[in-house]
Amino acid sequence: MISLLFMTVILFEFSVLVWVFRARRPVGRTSFHMLIYTFICLIVIYSLYLMPRNEDVAGRFWAEQITPGTTCMLFLSLFLIFLLAELSCNRSAKDGYAVDSIRASTARLYNPVLMISTFLPTFSFLHIISRNYDVLWSNTTYLLISSPDGGNPAFPASAFIASALPLVSILSFALLGITIRMRFWAPTFLLLLASMWCLVFSIASCSRTASISIAAYAVAAYALDKRRRMPLYFVSVLASAYLLQSALLGRGAGVFGLAYIGEILALPLSMQMDWIELILNIFQGAVITGDSLLIQGQHSWAYKVLSLSPFPSFVDRFDQIRDSAEIRLHQFVPMSGIGEAVRFGPIFWLPLSGAYILMVRYINSPALAAAIGGTPVAAANIVFSMFSVIAFAYPLRNTFRQLIYVVCCLLIIQHMGLGSRSPKSKGQLSARRPKIV
Repeated sequence: MISLLFMTVILFEFSVLVWVFRARRPVGRTSFHMLIYTFICLIVIYSLYLMPRNEDVAGRFWAEQITPGTTCMLFLSLFLIFLLAELSCNRSAKDGYAVDSIRASTARLYNPVLMISTFLPTFSFLHIISRNYDVLWSNTTYLLISSPDGGNPAFPASAFIASALPLVSILSFALLGITIRMRFWAPTFLLLLASMWCLVFSIASCSRTASISIAAYAVAAYALDKRRRMPLYFVSVLASAYLLQSALLGRGAGVFGLAYIGEILALPLSMQMDWIELILNIFQGAVITGDSLLIQGQHSWAYKVLSLSPFPSFVDRFDQIRDSAEIRLHQFVPMSGIGEAVRFGPIFWLPLSGAYILMVRYINSPALAAAIGGTPVAAANIVFSMFSVIAFAYPLRNTFRQLIYVVCCLLIIQHMGLGSRSPKSKGQLSARRPKIV
């Protein structure tokens, strides 16, 4: 019966994916990306259900075998939420609406991209000076390098800057893929400064951010490459997978910091790489989300509310509550943000789902694309997809407020007039002006 349930849901989701792809042309939208990711997660869960259980894996509770029906229905519910987000968006006139918008408006993108690219190296510099250099160079404690304890006490916003680094890293690499393809060389140079530090720090801290950032670059560059040079992007995907394996092996080895970057990068070569394990690591969010529902304990009301707070910890003091109220699957395995939202109850996950759908609708609205151009829209969709995937493996606090920051940035660009009107609108306006002879 369980296999019949899984197969029925898998066939249903596959049929919906084919219909959405053919009828709505959604390639550039985060909602479609998440439909694909959730569908693959369900296949991974079903595969694990059929495999023998390995009790030696730390932090695993085997929800797909203990409560397979509940786990299957959970991922079906997530699929339906992302489907509602997709249906809330306008159908694209062409495949890759945001990509077409970028290609059609090359000339007017330079200034907005240059403005964003100028800010990102400044953020990287602030991140460098806000760190505790002894911890940054060498330590043996997981997460210390990016925690408030790993910051400079004399720097007031070190915790906030550290928490925003994953967003800045993914955004930098996504924009880098766009600017290289559009041949915007000044923004490309600035983005290289920001993205290289983000990459180095992510590798030194054994963070998945390095892998996700490379994937963001590959997606953005491939979307704008008319020649579709597959070997180049295949290398990027392999690099992303390699960095993911390096991060996970580095955590197991207990080495963190700039002094160990060479050792961390060499770990996959010195150990035999298990490709099945690598695939499971890529879709680890599926496992963590299912297992999160089996953990005992209840979150405090303050933890639930502040998990949705957009403010940094030095404002709302969430870090103090987290130390006593966070529930983890293992020392190295936090609870899934999706799992947290479900455990918080309908009073939290229903408004949260509604807010997510509205945000996806906003970042893909034709009015926004016409007001600010295609580059911010494409970058926002990539960042949304990345952090939506991260929500399957990391707590809600680490992901939801990053989505809020993206929407706030788009609102600022839109309403402060930092974007520009589409070329068609400019042509219409100029056509109305009387000709001066």
